Amino acid sequence: MEENEELKISYKNYDMVIKDALTLFENKTLDFLGLDLPKIISVEDSELYKIETKNNFIDLIFMLEDGTLLHIEEEAHVSSKDLLRFAQTDLMIYGKKHTKIHTVVITKTKESMHKINAGSLNYEVTILNLADGSWENDYKRLKTQVERGQEINELELIFLPLKKLDEENEIYVDQSLALAKKLKTSKEMKTKIITMMVVLMDKYLTKEKILNIWEELNMLNIMKVAEEKGYERGRESTKELIWKMILKKFPDIQYKYYEKVKALKAEKLDAVSLALLDMKDSKELDLYL
Repeated sequence: MEENEELKISYKNYDMVIKDALTLFENKTLDFLGLDLPKIISVEDSELYKIETKNNFIDLIFMLEDGTLLHIEEEAHVSSKDLLRFAQTDLMIYGKKHTKIHTVVITKTKESMHKINAGSLNYEVTILNLADGSWENDYKRLKTQVERGQEINELELIFLPLKKLDEENEIYVDQSLALAKKLKTSKEMKTKIITMMVVLMDKYLTKEKILNIWEELNMLNIMKVAEEKGYERGRESTKELIWKMILKKFPDIQYKYYEKVKALKAEKLDAVSLALLDMKDSKELDLYL
């Protein structure tokens, strides 16, 4: 299979996606990390704190309401060398800001070092293992919140599939993605959330799986463009696109459904496009057509 342009998104740096997610939902980051800290008020420019380290950059720094800083790093496994690098970073930050620093390291493994004891110099970080906890319990809780229209912490949903790293992941990824599609939020935000989930899990998904997900996201994006234009040509193009997606999903569907799609109004087009992603049988179309 030839590489699709959209597939390139899935090869983004893992830590950059974590950074993007925590920045996007910064007002919910503290709850997600389980930190009892003052409210985040801004994202600091990490370029100001560059030092000579292995990566030559700091992952993420937040300014907190009390003037202290939250420094977040990401490492698959935290070694003594990593801790030394984080300590050097924090000393550099402290030299510039002269304020207290809370350092959190996000990992995917249980065996990670979290402190250095060097006599008069002691250094300790908080470790957050994304794979900790129960996927089943978190999924059920989030599903209930979404179905009731309650607000959720999107970060919990984005990182939910990582709790099943040691098992067959596609089933859990599918259920997590299906839940994300049901979120009562804008298409732009829904696309961002699903994209982040796929990028974080790309090592555990087949290329075909990733391409199918991108295809679904592309359909939503094309729908949005057509709606924003508000032209009759845009609506007709949207109807043709939906019909092509229906044919691809249900090759044996009767032609009479084409006429029904052509007769749909804008609000119904939107409902069909979203529902189609989760349909298992073409008879489900009757609910919308």
